[in-house]
Amino acid sequence: LCNNTIAADLFTIDGIKVSSKGNSAKQAKEAAVLAGQREALAKLLERIASNPPQTLLTNVNSEKLAELVRGMEVNNEKITASFYSATLNISFNRALIEKLLKDNSIDFTDKKSLPIVVLPVLIQHGKTTLFDSDNKLLERLTTISNASHVLNIIIPSDGVDKDKITANIEEIDAGTKKDI
Repeated sequence: LCNNTIAADLFTIDGIKVSSKGNSAKQAKEAAVLAGQREALAKLLERIASNPPQTLLTNVNSEKLAELVRGMEVNNEKITASFYSATLNISFNRALIEKLLKDNSIDFTDKKSLPIVVLPVLIQHGKTTLFDSDNKLLERLTTISNASHVLNIIIPSDGVDKDKITANIEEIDAGTKKDI
């Protein structure tokens, strides 16, 4: 991926589930989408900003929020006469988000780290395990990797050809092999 694609991905929040009731389908949809955009903005700020104040979210009115949104994908949409639900993927305008953060003196990052390869090694009851589905460290690292959009963690999985790793578990464990 090119750097612009990676940066764009940082400014997209996927899977926001929304639902709302209203006096009409239109009113329910507007309320649900607004709530979804607010939730997505909060998640974006958590992702890229260091300690964004809660007041920043409350100070962004619905008109400003609409300006910050670059685009929105709607999935699983359900509409009745007074109810609306959907799953939203919301992309934000990078330049406007950066301006909002700079104007409020909030530090942030708009870059994804260089790839970090993590070899999950688990020592349990005197047994050293690498690439095992029962490896709790592997499970935790996978969770962190999937949740992070700034850290670019590569975790070899069971599908990886382990013969391509040029170190054995003892060398990895002892830290004696520089090129793995």
